[in-house]
Amino acid sequence: FENFSDEQGLERADVEAAIRDGLVQAVDEAEAAGAIPGLLAPFVREAAESVPPWLVLEALERLGSFLPG
Repeated sequence: FENFSDEQGLERADVEAAIRDGLVQAVDEAEAAGAIPGLLAPFVREAAESVPPWLVLEALERLGSFLPG
């Protein structure tokens, strides 16, 4: 994460905000497509908005083998 922001000449806060915005948008789109149940979507969205993006990405990478697709 640090390496990426340094290599790209970006501020860490800007990178985190971009990732967070993308995660929230992905949750919104998944909910609209029916891929995330409506009852679960608010919790997933809250996590995307409040958990540090690097931690969310790390968790998704670890859970990737359990997710469909």
